[in-house]
Amino acid sequence: MNALFGTNSRPDIVNETQEVAAPVVEKEISPSVPLPSNGKYDADVEALRNKHGNFDTGLCIEETLQDLLTLCPRTRPRTDAYQGLVSYLKAEFGVTLNIKSRKRK
Repeated sequence: MNALFGTNSRPDIVNETQEVAAPVVEKEISPSVPLPSNGKYDADVEALRNKHGNFDTGLCIEETLQDLLTLCPRTRPRTDAYQGLVSYLKAEFGVTLNIKSRKRK
């Protein structure tokens, strides 16, 4: 009967009705503008953001190939090496990247 009513007369038995606190969940602080993550272009997007500021939908960025090579280096120094970045910026941010080359006019 003592076990049913929670009264123990034996000191070696501990009452098992302890309150358990809810686990603390830490929230991550997110940036004011959420960034889609694609590890391949993260450094390129960050370099372009540093130069041109935050990306607004409909923004058009014009860069020469020489300037773009310093911002976002590639092993192949041609405009077609940046087609993946151009597509990624258009799809994720709505930003158009135009690359001007001396060979293409």
